[in-house]
Amino acid sequence: MSARSRRPVTQQQVAKAAAISRTAVAVVLNGDPGARIGRATRARVLRVAKQLGYDRSNLRRIHRRGSPRVAVDIVADVRVVTSSGVHAKGRCRVRTLNGSGLLLAEPQLHPASLPLESFVFRVAIADGPLEGFVAECAPVSFAGDGTFGIGVRFLRLPRTHAARLAAFLRVHGNAR
Repeated sequence: MSARSRRPVTQQQVAKAAAISRTAVAVVLNGDPGARIGRATRARVLRVAKQLGYDRSNLRRIHRRGSPRVAVDIVADVRVVTSSGVHAKGRCRVRTLNGSGLLLAEPQLHPASLPLESFVFRVAIADGPLEGFVAECAPVSFAGDGTFGIGVRFLRLPRTHAARLAAFLRVHGNAR
């Protein structure tokens, strides 16, 4: 939140204060793993965002977009992928999902670590009504309210899987 108001600081405000394009700010703050942003630019965006009090919790933003958030308990096969290949693989539980992303909990990855370099999650739902659903996701936040969780947003979602997800959310989407 900005010091002058109760409204959250926007990416547009960060861009203006940092004298950088809004697109570049969005790439840095949303953690796009494939983006080519210079170290100095990235550092300036993060410094200005911190000074302004920008809340990097994209999970809250994702769930405000109007897409219904559904509480679920679904097993997913997960691969942690870097530019050099698969870093880790295993299973997680999907705890919530909406049209923009999902919350992964109880990760059982081997090795039990996340890489220091940019990475994405390849998530494949292994059971339930969305069995076979596959998406490539970027991490956006980490949660630790008793159980470790990773909020992710969809980067690549095949059209057929997006349609299945939309139908599932229409049926189950009144949980807020």
